[in-house]
Amino acid sequence: MPEAYKFESTEHFRSMLSNIDGYIYTVIYADGKAVDSYHSPKCEEITGYAPSEYEEDPELWIRMVHPDDREFVYEFFNSRTEAIPQYMVEHRIMKKDGSVSWISNTFTEQINEKNEIARRDGFIVDVTGRKTAELALQEQNAFLQTLIDSIPNPVFYKDVHGTYKGCNNAFEDYVGKGKGDIVDKSLFELFGAEVAAIYSQMDIDLVATRQPQTYEADFTHADGSLRRVIFNKALFTDSNHRPAGIVGVMIDITEQKIIEEELKFAYAQLRELEVIVTRSPAVVFLRRAVENLPVEYVSNNVTLFGYSPNSFRYGELHYIDIVYPGDRHRFLQALERFAREHSSEFTQEYRIVQQNGKICWVDDHTWIRYSKDGEITHYHGIIIDISKRKQAVQLFRESIERYKALAENSYDLICEITKEGKILYASPNFYDTLGYGDEDLVQKKFMRFLHPDDLSQVMTEFKKGFGQVSHRFRNKNGDWLWFESAGKQYITAEGEKRGVIVSRDVTNKRKIEQQLIRSEKLLAIGEMSAMIAHEFRNALTSIKMILQLLKESVRLRNREKRSLNVALQSISHMETVIKQLLNFSQPASMNFTRANVNVVVEDCMPFIRIQAQKKAIQIAKRFDKNIPELLINVPVLKETIINLLLNATQAYEGDEIKIFRRILISTELVELPETLTDLDVGVQNEYFQMQSDLPRREIILEEGTRCALIRIMDNGCGIPEDHVDHIFEPFFTTKEKGSGLGLAVAKRTVNSHGGIIIVRSKPSKGTVFRIYIPVEQNIIVPVVQPQNTLPPTSGTPI
Repeated sequence: MPEAYKFESTEHFRSMLSNIDGYIYTVIYADGKAVDSYHSPKCEEITGYAPSEYEEDPELWIRMVHPDDREFVYEFFNSRTEAIPQYMVEHRIMKKDGSVSWISNTFTEQINEKNEIARRDGFIVDVTGRKTAELALQEQNAFLQTLIDSIPNPVFYKDVHGTYKGCNNAFEDYVGKGKGDIVDKSLFELFGAEVAAIYSQMDIDLVATRQPQTYEADFTHADGSLRRVIFNKALFTDSNHRPAGIVGVMIDITEQKIIEEELKFAYAQLRELEVIVTRSPAVVFLRRAVENLPVEYVSNNVTLFGYSPNSFRYGELHYIDIVYPGDRHRFLQALERFAREHSSEFTQEYRIVQQNGKICWVDDHTWIRYSKDGEITHYHGIIIDISKRKQAVQLFRESIERYKALAENSYDLICEITKEGKILYASPNFYDTLGYGDEDLVQKKFMRFLHPDDLSQVMTEFKKGFGQVSHRFRNKNGDWLWFESAGKQYITAEGEKRGVIVSRDVTNKRKIEQQLIRSEKLLAIGEMSAMIAHEFRNALTSIKMILQLLKESVRLRNREKRSLNVALQSISHMETVIKQLLNFSQPASMNFTRANVNVVVEDCMPFIRIQAQKKAIQIAKRFDKNIPELLINVPVLKETIINLLLNATQAYEGDEIKIFRRILISTELVELPETLTDLDVGVQNEYFQMQSDLPRREIILEEGTRCALIRIMDNGCGIPEDHVDHIFEPFFTTKEKGSGLGLAVAKRTVNSHGGIIIVRSKPSKGTVFRIYIPVEQNIIVPVVQPQNTLPPTSGTPI
């Protein structure tokens, strides 16, 4: 214990140390190393370690630092060459019980005559509560910024002096400046003296009155246009209720003003149109409330129905005479009912017979005239020919039924949405395709079912009035399906904007497109591989022969011979790569024989046993004896399985943490729960000529197909998510000395058996390879091994 703290045993000193929030420490250095230290008793309460543990283990302090902070803390304390009067550092520590705390370390240093640190005195305090609060505050600020950024209207806030302190993205777009050009700038710096003077005075009034403001003003948009804007501004205060700043929201009403003017003009035109309508097609009748309804007055435009006004005025025709006989009883019953109900007016529709004998529908709006005694004396009515409207209604109903039948029997998904994006109607095949019923969709927002990455593109099309767009849609099981959608907006009779979206499931189409793209890539790579292998083989043969002859020369010194050995080893490695290129580029061998899958797998085990033992990997096997013999190309299938097993053993390299290491290889006779598809690629060039005209073939294993499943599973490091889709591509590898052809050849081998290979992997959890080989007709498109696949070459073959 340093001399300065030998009086710790005194009551006064112990009392002082036990009542402070932190603990005191001293470290004595000699020749740059800690030789003695002191930690007050309260260090155990803060760190979990007793003072004696620090004295026994000088390196305990750095191991106690949280792993994420350890590098910068170590660098902080060991990189300086001179002492400083006082300094403070904050970092996390791992307490003895494994919990994490934040500490603040304030210390001073003393240097000796050699300009080395001789002593460090410090005071450590637990600041976990404060740091937690700071982090929570940072998260809250980030949330609030995200919240205002989601508001479509421009939002800003500034201090009471008019200096901008923040805004949302909409405000940046509106003024045409980024946050860096807005924050800490005044009105005058952003908008110029003339405009800023007006807004500045409004801010001063707001601070003085503390009353929210709403006012209109002209504002120059980022595009240079002058816009009419409503400003809604309010004052916010600090914890002492003193003015702290101003928050404002801008609402652009330029278009609204234009629309208001247009509506005024349209309303005036409508009034004129109403006068014309009431004077032209409406025929006015004044009928006495007696039998047959004799007419006392009729407007001259009764000629619209072919009758002369005088025919009614002189009593030649009564009103009941022109009512269609089939509707007369219903017409008179309606008059009696309205009379009993003491109605003042009513409306009904019925048919009348025109002068030329044609029948038309009319809308009859009638006012009932009563005498002083309450008796009905007259019916004052206006009739309008609605034959076309009735015909249109009938056609509309037929159209609705027709389109309803089309929607319900179409393979496409059809829905109707409001301008807010709520679904009003969804065709029944939403259930067949996605599993949703009306209760899942109606009144729900269309956008909530879209993939987050597609929202922006779909919203853009939505705002433009719809078009065509590709997007993903979530089904009821949570899976994402691809759709091609086309939409169109329309206006209802009530003026409501709505849209119709027609969507087609193109999930399988997109999969096939992606497979075709990959197929084209593989075809090109295979052709290139064959060409490179052929051209390099002759050159390497000559080089190898020269080096071998040169190595036999007695004049070479040992160093030169060693160099030649390295060169020959490099050529051997290149020969191996060329062999893999040839294996990938040439059509698979067709030496298929009936064989037992379990026997083939069992024969592969000796090849990985030594590797597994070196790495302490447990090998487990589980074979299904019910698998029948299959047509198998035994050598190439063995090579594929061995390659996958070796890859599994390599999954533990560099992983010293995982204690239990296990590789499981199993076989099983299964019926596929779903349809699997894949594209196989054959190589066709001047060196290799396939007998099949098609360089690609689609392999389809239908749901329910009986397959032999070979499963190879490990619990190693796993494959990164962004690598999984590429591991079967030629030359894709993460190994330092790998060629990237092993898995590409393995895929082609499985495909040549009419099978499909699938990989599933999670980082740090492990990887599973599944090989499905159909039991019946497992060779779909036999390819005959061509003769003389490469032109003859001179020299030693590679």
